[in-house]
Amino acid sequence: MSLAVTKHAVERFAQRGFKLDDTEIIMQLGTEVEDGYLVCDQECRRVEEQLRTMLRRLDRLRGARLVVEGSTVVTV
Repeated sequence: MSLAVTKHAVERFAQRGFKLDDTEIIMQLGTEVEDGYLVCDQECRRVEEQLRTMLRRLDRLRGARLVVEGSTVVTV
């Protein structure tokens, strides 16, 4: 979703060290509240654990090759 941003919001982003791209993360991970989205500790802990899991998997798969023909996995 593309959001319009007010001059006030641009100023607040700059003052608080936010980037406009941060809105996407806030909306994806935050909890929807009455007037927008809120990123709480709970969401941060959940995403941190997911990232740690992904990094462990990525490290295990380093150098892996998946051979595919069309839509069929031939070997790994």
